[in-house]
Amino acid sequence: MRRILIPDGKIFIINGYPEPDTKWYEFVRFKSIEEYQRLLGNNGFLMTSAKIVKHTAIIEGKAG
Repeated sequence: MRRILIPDGKIFIINGYPEPDTKWYEFVRFKSIEEYQRLLGNNGFLMTSAKIVKHTAIIEGKAG
């Protein structure tokens, strides 16, 4: 992840989020909202919203 946002810009992460105990779940790197929050924080961003809708993680962040 590279930090290239303009001031007050936003970042969106939209990623597939399979059900636990499926073979695809093992391939998913981030398995919780907290892991996405850590990813953003480690790269200079703040999470502003996060939700999982129909097996899709939708994460919004901003420059921190």
